[in-house]
Amino acid sequence: MAKKVFKFRVDAGKATPGPPIGQALGPTGVKTPQVVSKINELTKKYMGMKVPVKVIIDMATKEFEVEIGQPSISSILLHEIGKTNGVGKPGVAGEATAGDISLDNIIKIAEERAGSFTASTFKGAVKTILGIAASVGLTVNGKKPKEIVTELDSGAHDQLLSKGEIEFEAKRAKW
Repeated sequence: MAKKVFKFRVDAGKATPGPPIGQALGPTGVKTPQVVSKINELTKKYMGMKVPVKVIIDMATKEFEVEIGQPSISSILLHEIGKTNGVGKPGVAGEATAGDISLDNIIKIAEERAGSFTASTFKGAVKTILGIAASVGLTVNGKKPKEIVTELDSGAHDQLLSKGEIEFEAKRAKW
């Protein structure tokens, strides 16, 4: 018999056998508490974030596999500042910001996620993350992300980016 694939987005380390997981897996005959336990074990390193999860069930044997995706960049950014949500209308005059993150943290995230970017340079990857930071209402080193992008374009942070550029190229070569 075929395999069935189920996709969920769960709170890392806090999945439960209730809906939507239990509701979806119940009819398959697989032991939902075992699946949930495996999901929680594999996602605990992302505590405080939502994580995409894929559960693959062999319908003949009732054996299952759990694959964990990576949290979104926006989730990682918000997690770094201790929040779960951004602001409603980022960049609108009078709208509060979600918080402030350092350029060092932005660079660290770009280094960690190097293989998942379509950007051809490390600077491009950092600029992509700055765009995401703007979209959730973050400031970077107390400035609007657009200002940091302008600084990057002028070469102001080239020394800070140089180490990440080497690692970025190595990871992209593997990818």
